[in-house]
Amino acid sequence: MTTVEEVQKYFDVGRYSIKIIDGVVDINAEDCSLADFIIKKIPFQLGKVTGNLRFIHTSLTTLEGSPETVTGYFSCSGCVNLTNLIGGPKIVGGDYYCYDIDNLESFEGMPDTTSKFVCDWKPNIHMLKLLKYPNLTIYQNQYVEQIMKKYTGQKPLRQAIIQCQKELIDAGYSGCAKL
Repeated sequence: MTTVEEVQKYFDVGRYSIKIIDGVVDINAEDCSLADFIIKKIPFQLGKVTGNLRFIHTSLTTLEGSPETVTGYFSCSGCVNLTNLIGGPKIVGGDYYCYDIDNLESFEGMPDTTSKFVCDWKPNIHMLKLLKYPNLTIYQNQYVEQIMKKYTGQKPLRQAIIQCQKELIDAGYSGCAKL
């Protein structure tokens, strides 16, 4: 059974309240970060984090165990062992940061909603799904970022995807011009 002491062992939460119901941990804290950088997996299930949640520069190989909802921003930047975003939060009230992830192979598992999605460009990661976000920042390739930003949040989304795809392919970026 998960205890408050166990949660405190793994998370640096400052001023907070922790509620555990049926093994699911809800954290209410302005800022919450994973304090154990060696673990590969979150050792319990997070339910909701009210505030910001950071898993930056850890050894996590999966985001399984992440909360469904983070009301502030969420960051898994620098988690070089992640290959995808599966298991990460689905609803992020603030920005979603996932850059400096060397082994990232796909954005599978990306959130349903976020105010801004911030990631790195990689030549063969399919990026067209990111057009659903109203605000997008792409590091490592300003040209791809400029093309993508023209079409972010446009309606109808299907038309924006087709136009963006054509422009990316014409510019020589066919590896990322896929859904």
